[in-house]
Amino acid sequence: MSVQPDPDEIKGITIVNNSYRGASYEEHQTRNVSVNVPEANEIVSEALKEYINHGVDRWNGESMRRVQTIITLKSGRKVGRIIYVPTSEYFELLDYFTTADEYAEKYVKMPSNKEITNMYSGDSFIMSNSSGANAIWSTFIDEYNALPLEKQVELKQFSDQYAYRADIMSIQVNGYLGTNYFHSWYAVVSEFTPKTVAAIATEANGGKAGAIPTKTLEPYRDSLLQFSPDKDYSHYRLYMSLTSTFGQYDEYSADTNQSVLDVKVFENQKNILEFLLGSKDIYNFLDPARKLYRVELNCNLETYYEDDYKYGKGSEDGEYEYVYETISVYVALTDGEFSDFVEYFKYPTY
Repeated sequence: MSVQPDPDEIKGITIVNNSYRGASYEEHQTRNVSVNVPEANEIVSEALKEYINHGVDRWNGESMRRVQTIITLKSGRKVGRIIYVPTSEYFELLDYFTTADEYAEKYVKMPSNKEITNMYSGDSFIMSNSSGANAIWSTFIDEYNALPLEKQVELKQFSDQYAYRADIMSIQVNGYLGTNYFHSWYAVVSEFTPKTVAAIATEANGGKAGAIPTKTLEPYRDSLLQFSPDKDYSHYRLYMSLTSTFGQYDEYSADTNQSVLDVKVFENQKNILEFLLGSKDIYNFLDPARKLYRVELNCNLETYYEDDYKYGKGSEDGEYEYVYETISVYVALTDGEFSDFVEYFKYPTY
């Protein structure tokens, strides 16, 4: 660790690996590209000195990136060093790297079908190498290739920044670049690839481009409505979570420990389901006035009741019942429809 070069001593820097997980396709493509950008040299030089002198602790728990580098000095010497930089600084470093033409050209390349062995979405309905997965990947690549270089870089950086977040629509691919295994995670967001967003939503909703199939929701509705609202449930939780395709998350919920559920609660759930059943064609999402939301409806009911004991017919053991129902679908809503949708979920607690 004796080598602590100043920025003006650096001829070039190569990023070999930038994470604890397995290398991505992009890392394999760029790991032999040496970049000489003054601002990048300054970040790496400073990060190396800070790590040697103070360790990781100086950043006081800030989210960090572990970056494996090869530093080429103007003297001709090459040294391999691992540096730690705050996540925000890492993406600043990546911005500087992508100003180098050779790096950017390799960074934006996508895996070919021959290089991919498996593909799947964060939505489990897309099975590996299924016809649906292949069609969605083809749509994604067509939209990606149509983007200008700076937008391709932006999408790759967005994917790197938010990798593996469950609330962002995504496509993941595994495979081999030559003999090197890769695993890459690509965000699917409306700003870059709206047709892919709509295609994934359609597949999730039963593979139809139109409104959500009634058969998707009927079992959930019937299960909800089988409960008697006058049963002495000791606790219930009904909630709706909304996730936009940009990773924005909202949850609307209500809890109560009251012993009796009012029938209005179930009517409200029924109203929401009917609203979903009447939703517009999912491809209306391509209309800028609409936003795509992943809607998850949950009903949690639990009770400990002693009906037989109350009437002198049984023991003090009583009985316990727990029921959980959930369903997740995509809907394309205008701002007005979204407000109406949220309004459906509001109800008084008793």
